[in-house]
Amino acid sequence: RSWNASVILKSGTTYTETTIVLDSQNSGGISIGSSFDTAILIPNIYETTHSRSDLTKFPYEYGFSSDTTSPSIATVLSASDVSSDQGHIIELSWTASLDDTTGGSINSYDILRSTSAGTGFTLAGSVTPNASAAYTTNNTVPLNKTNYYYKIRARDKWYNYETAGEIEFGPVVAIDDLPPGPPINVNAVDTFKDEGGSIDVTWNISADDGKGANDVLQYTIFRSTDTTVPFQTTGIANAGKIIFYDTPVINGTDYYYYVRAEDGNPNYSYSDTTGPAQAKDDFTPPPTDFKAVGIDDRIELSWINPTVPDFVNIFIIRKNESPHPTKRTDGLDIHAGTDSTWSDKNNIVVGQSYYYSAISYDTAGNESDVDDGTRAQAAITLKAFNYPNPTFSGQTTIRYQLENTSGVEAVLYIFDIAGELVLKIENVVFSVNNIQPVTGTPVYDYSWDGKNGRGDQVASGIYIFIIEAKDNLSKKDRTGKIAVIK
Repeated sequence: RSWNASVILKSGTTYTETTIVLDSQNSGGISIGSSFDTAILIPNIYETTHSRSDLTKFPYEYGFSSDTTSPSIATVLSASDVSSDQGHIIELSWTASLDDTTGGSINSYDILRSTSAGTGFTLAGSVTPNASAAYTTNNTVPLNKTNYYYKIRARDKWYNYETAGEIEFGPVVAIDDLPPGPPINVNAVDTFKDEGGSIDVTWNISADDGKGANDVLQYTIFRSTDTTVPFQTTGIANAGKIIFYDTPVINGTDYYYYVRAEDGNPNYSYSDTTGPAQAKDDFTPPPTDFKAVGIDDRIELSWINPTVPDFVNIFIIRKNESPHPTKRTDGLDIHAGTDSTWSDKNNIVVGQSYYYSAISYDTAGNESDVDDGTRAQAAITLKAFNYPNPTFSGQTTIRYQLENTSGVEAVLYIFDIAGELVLKIENVVFSVNNIQPVTGTPVYDYSWDGKNGRGDQVASGIYIFIIEAKDNLSKKDRTGKIAVIK
């Protein structure tokens, strides 16, 4: 004869029911009455469905039974949040089932949990019984600030349990009341290279910022000028940040700081106090738009002064060779003042390139840094004349010399004695048709045929020519007279 048997397989806290066929040959020596055609097996050592041959492996006490009587219910007495944790543990206690005695039928207490009252309960864990009056367990799955409802189900080894009269307890909320680790190594120093009014506060992040409990929300920075009086909030930094720029502060005043790590529940932890720290003015901005243009026997300098209130003056430093000066002692100190233009006529030599730097000073004695915006160079010179002069044929050669032709644009203008433009030639230096270099010298000739811009011969008279040469650093021009006699 054979029977259908329901097998309850237990794997951890998960139960699976399946059906197998039994007969007297694999009963494991257990006497089975002919009136039973179902049985409940609880083979704790298995996790999957088994064949008939596996039944011989079942321990005797997990054999077949006709016991369908459920043990008496257990009642939840309390469910409460565990203090000083991060909100993931709820502590449960309940009365024992009346069948939980020595030799009694209780196999385990199953903990059922839901986030909704009256529905959706699932197995959260099991507790092995003993003969004491009450039990306590920690349910480590709950989420912080979530409502939970609980039932306790007493079950015997044949998987019998009673649902009638079960008592539901809740809601109970898991609360994070454990502060995150404090920030450490807090330090406060003057902000480097500024005009004062700022202090850098730095720290090492909490052990729970991005790791550990990973629940740091932000850092609050507190400040005081005296450790004996209450500190005030001066700023907030997001989680993961390690620096806060405290501004405005008063230069030369002592400031003390501490930093608080917060998880938003809110739980706090505090760093040690650091200080004193003082802000100081250790920077002044440089002048801007500094330019040098060589014109005839001088070099015209121009710049824009800083607009800070503690500006004192500008120093112009000059060198006769590259590189540019980097500080006042790195060249000739040729000018000081609060003006924004100046003409350098100090021993200027035609053909010599000069390298300038502009440096500003403030009331604290700070000297500005030299950068690309505070360097300038006068780079070209120009000489020009014409021959023959006077010219009787109307033709003459205008000769000019450039010490530096790289990047230079030259323009030729010819005016009559009344100042009317007669002729303008663009890009004289680089015009192939108009330039004939004189062999071995950086001299260029331009032959004027005595014609105006319309191609007509000019009349006898005095004409003025201007050669203007410039690059991105400086500009030079030379003027001469041409006498035309016909």
